[in-house]
Amino acid sequence: MKYIKRISVLLLAAFCMVAGTQAIQAEETTRVTFTNEENKTPDLFITKHVESADDRYEVPKDVAFKFVLKLNGKLANKEQYRVFNENGDEVYNHQDGTISTETTNKIPFMTDRNGNFTLYGGYTAKFEYVGNGVSYEILELPQENFQQISPAAGTSAIGTIKPDGARVEFVNLYMPYVEQKTTDLIVTKHISFPQGYVYDGE
Repeated sequence: MKYIKRISVLLLAAFCMVAGTQAIQAEETTRVTFTNEENKTPDLFITKHVESADDRYEVPKDVAFKFVLKLNGKLANKEQYRVFNENGDEVYNHQDGTISTETTNKIPFMTDRNGNFTLYGGYTAKFEYVGNGVSYEILELPQENFQQISPAAGTSAIGTIKPDGARVEFVNLYMPYVEQKTTDLIVTKHISFPQGYVYDGE
């Protein structure tokens, strides 16, 4: 009888321990903490926009504009970048020199050792992972029949990459050369005198 009672007490104690553990677990609350860390590798976006100075003339689509990029005061040597067209679709460089949305035989866009790169009108270059706090300077090289209006007077775009990146836009006016039609102007001088007056010449 004592043996049965002892077993009952042990079972009751075990049940209470399990119930207590479940109660403690039920009271525990899972906490999730979100930490906003500074983006240390933000990107640099460079967009080329072209407008026509005269609505009668359409802006040509096949003109490549040349730029020079400096990062932290140094020419961006062999810096890879991605390119997006006016619709926001990524385009790719190909071994045959063409640029399209096709991914076959693509090769990366890359600046040369002097930081030179090209963009078509309406296109955007994305230099990834440039870095927070990095200074940049972008110069557009002069192009015949195009006048840079932003940044003004052909100046460079200068700034510092922020945590959310940096965006720069170059705007040009298309000013086509139009051959002017010429007309010969002939001027004839007639001199008249009162009747009876004789002109003796000079």
